[in-house]
Amino acid sequence: MENLPASDYHVPVLYHETIEALSIQPNGVYVDCTFGGGGHSKGILEKLGTNGKLVAFDQDADAQQNIQNEPRLLFVPQNFRHLHRFLRLHGIAQVDGVLADLGVSSHQFNEGERGFSIRFEGPMDMRMDRRQGVTAADIIKTFSELQLHKMFEQYGEVTNAKTLAAHIVQQRPRLPFATIDQFKAMISSVVKGNPNKYLAQVFQALRMEVNDENNLYVSVTLPSLVIGTVGGGTRLPTQQECLRLLGCEGEGSARKLAEICGATVLAGELSIAASIACGSFSKAHKIFGRKMLPFASLHYRLKSFLHEQLIAAYQNNLLAAK
Repeated sequence: MENLPASDYHVPVLYHETIEALSIQPNGVYVDCTFGGGGHSKGILEKLGTNGKLVAFDQDADAQQNIQNEPRLLFVPQNFRHLHRFLRLHGIAQVDGVLADLGVSSHQFNEGERGFSIRFEGPMDMRMDRRQGVTAADIIKTFSELQLHKMFEQYGEVTNAKTLAAHIVQQRPRLPFATIDQFKAMISSVVKGNPNKYLAQVFQALRMEVNDENNLYVSVTLPSLVIGTVGGGTRLPTQQECLRLLGCEGEGSARKLAEICGATVLAGELSIAASIACGSFSKAHKIFGRKMLPFASLHYRLKSFLHEQLIAAYQNNLLAAK
C-alpha cells in the first residue's frame, strides 16, 4: 500500500470546530476513538503541553502508517469499544475529553481493494479490521434467507429486503459473487428505484454486519453507592415490601440491589439521550416540569404527549412496526 500522507488519507470534517469544542487543557488526557489519517489527533497534540497525553484508537491497519513519532501519543490498534479496558491497562483513570468521528473514512471508500464502495471493482470484503475472518462475501454465502432479510431491512432499510434475500439464496449456488461487480450483477434484477441509492443501502447493511456495528455497548459508573438490605430502615414495612418486590430482601442481596440501581440509572440516561435525539426532552419539561396539575388534566396531557411521541417515533423510523 502506498504510504499516503495524512492529508491525502482523510480530510477531517469540522476540524477547527471540533478542536475548539474539546477546550483542550495543556496537561489533559484526551482520547481519539477514530484515529484514521491522524488529522484530529494532530490538532489535539498541537494544543497539548509536554505533560499532556493523547490515546488514539483505530482497528484499521492502514491507519497505523499515519502515526507520528510523538511521545505524548499512545496508539491502540483496536476498536474503541475496548476503550475502558485499555485505559485501565495503561493506568489512566480519568480523561478530559473524548473525540469520535464515526463512520467510514474517505480512504476506506477510495480503496477499491477494501470493498466498501460501489464505485470500484474489488473483493466483497468490507472489513475495517482485516485481522478478523468474516467478509461480506462470507455473509452472502452463509446467511440464511431470514438472516439476510433482517439484515437488509434493519441495517440498510432496503425496501424489498425480503425479495432481495430470497433472490440471493436462490442465485448464490449458480452465480459468482466474490467481487463487487459480480455481486451487483447477481442482484441487478431486483434493484428497486435509484440503483446507486439502493446499492448504497445494501452495502451499508453488509458493512454493518461484517464489522459488528450493531452491537452498541453502554455502561454507567456509580463511584459511591452506599446501600444495605438488612438493618436500619430496611425493617420498616414499606422498605421491606419494596426490597421483597425486587428480590433483594435479607442478607447477601446488596450486590443485586446495587446492580438494579445501576441498571435504573443507565435506563434513565438512555431515555434522556433518546428524548434529546428526537426533540422531545425540552417539550416534556415544558409540559410536566414542576407543575402541580389536577390529576385529570395531567392524565390528559400525558396521554396526548405519549400519543404525539409514538407518531413522531414511527415517522422517524424509531419505532419498528412489524
